[in-house]
Amino acid sequence: MKYPTTVKVRDTLYKIEYVNTSREVSTNLDSDLYCGMANHVNRTIRILINRPSNAILETLIHELLHCITERNPALLTLLGDDKEESIVSTFAIDLAMLLLDNKWVNMPKQDPTSTRRIK
Repeated sequence: MKYPTTVKVRDTLYKIEYVNTSREVSTNLDSDLYCGMANHVNRTIRILINRPSNAILETLIHELLHCITERNPALLTLLGDDKEESIVSTFAIDLAMLLLDNKWVNMPKQDPTSTRRIK
């Protein structure tokens, strides 16, 4: 499997960008904590690439789950704004493990020290 560069969530096409630094993921003051970010206005997802492939998959799933809840107001209401992040985080970890452990997906090997930018 190659890293995807676009994804359709319901009726919305998101562009996926892979970046080298947390500052490229988000310009928020606490951006050093970010490994991924979905921007629903610009329809982009940014993923920090200089990490192990299983961590990249987990972050990609995490951001896709945010996109799904954004595009499905009933689901967001059901989850509740205050619980969305913890539910998305837990589900992303478990889903990534399930996909990898059962060899349903093979992530490309990425050198964690690479400075190559994928877009």
